[in-house]
Amino acid sequence: MRNRLCGLLCLGAVACSAEAPEPLAEALVEVDTNLPVPSLVQRLRVDLYAEDGTWFESRDLALPDPRDWPVSFSVYSPDERRPSAVWLRLRAYPEGGVRNYEGERFTDWGGSLEERDGDGLPRLLTEDRDETPEVEPQPLLSVDRLLLLELEPGTRGRVPVLLDGACAGTMVKLSTTGHRPILGEAESCVARAAERERVEAQVARGSEAYGESKMGQFARELCPAPRQGAKSACVPGGALALGTDDLFLIPDIPPTPERLIALRRFWLDREEVSVARYRDALSAGFTPPVPPNVRDAELGDTIATNCTWSSTPMGREDYALNCIDWRTARALCQFWGGDLPSEAQWEYAASRGTSWGSRYPWGNDDPQCAKAVFGRAPLAGLPGVCESEGGFGPRPLSEGVGDTSPDGVRGLGGGVGEWCLDDYQRYASECWSQATNLDPGCFRDDARTRSVRGGSWVAPTPVMRSQARAGAPAQNRVAFIGLRCAYAVEPSE
Repeated sequence: MRNRLCGLLCLGAVACSAEAPEPLAEALVEVDTNLPVPSLVQRLRVDLYAEDGTWFESRDLALPDPRDWPVSFSVYSPDERRPSAVWLRLRAYPEGGVRNYEGERFTDWGGSLEERDGDGLPRLLTEDRDETPEVEPQPLLSVDRLLLLELEPGTRGRVPVLLDGACAGTMVKLSTTGHRPILGEAESCVARAAERERVEAQVARGSEAYGESKMGQFARELCPAPRQGAKSACVPGGALALGTDDLFLIPDIPPTPERLIALRRFWLDREEVSVARYRDALSAGFTPPVPPNVRDAELGDTIATNCTWSSTPMGREDYALNCIDWRTARALCQFWGGDLPSEAQWEYAASRGTSWGSRYPWGNDDPQCAKAVFGRAPLAGLPGVCESEGGFGPRPLSEGVGDTSPDGVRGLGGGVGEWCLDDYQRYASECWSQATNLDPGCFRDDARTRSVRGGSWVAPTPVMRSQARAGAPAQNRVAFIGLRCAYAVEPSE
């Protein structure tokens, strides 16, 4: 069922009727999106500007039901004699994905994504009243599109508009001043990430209705049937709101600003790399740049005495390999034909629980000591939350069976923290802003600090969040950091 809002918007300071008069110039605008509804899109903001760029109308529509899309509404002119034009700005965004309106604060890719102060312009003034909305869609969470519609007397037609996920985060450029849309200066993203096209006037033509909605098709890439006994899990391609605004473990590098991204299909190790698997790699010819720390004794009662690697097997072959530095971890993944996962890949895999953007890899339920390996070390002088139930130190990979994602990846919430590919920087940094929203990341070969994702046997509950960010010096070899590998194609194993 398609949501029709005919007569909602009209050009000029006249009342909108349920149906535009027959002779008037009219455009039936039909808006669709290829982002998933309602997981990433629940609202549509509609703003209209007169031909001279004056802002005269704003509506914000709640459209959380997939049956609402495509949404259609009528834009028409009361002038029966002369052609006219109207600027139409459309923004699809998630519920709550807004910021305070402080004027048109144009931000482009390649620089800092830190929010700037605005001058409050333009304003929506109606009959000497200021009706400017208090909030606007957050640019990094929106698909922003600008059109210029020519309305010819006696002419009716349809204008299909696709709000393409590729354009998420690419703001409309109204003009060189940014206050009003100007023909010849206005630019808008249409279908290519981080690219804008000059907005040209278009006439509504044709009468054929929009076909089936393209919801959820952006970056969608399904997985083949899993092979029995495969050691890696396929994570299908799709879109994600990277980050969150409700978790601030490390104030200097929070998981904000949130931004809409997409990931191509990839494969991820089902388990964290084990001691046994590392031993097999050495036998197959792998030469570590820096060998992991060796513990040729029983595991101890301090964090530092819990390195799992030993010169010869000591009953820890089923434990996650730890005390390994970033360079060796990456070299190991490359030896197997993969690489360390990016932060975006890791979060995408970890947030596909019972709902998109789930708090934990298994869903939104809080962690339980019997189902995940975490909280098994003192914190701030107090016992870990799971020490009384399970004791101190790491556990074999066979434990923590409740810490499993829908794709069959285990131990993303607990076990060991996992090295990721990225330089550990703020999402608002220039490094991150230089990455478009398809497979984004902050990849610098000379980075001294690298991202670490996921909780560990040492971690308290907040660190287990799918969106939690942490980092460590790349040369660190500690007992609560290990790895798992990602692959662009399914590994032969």
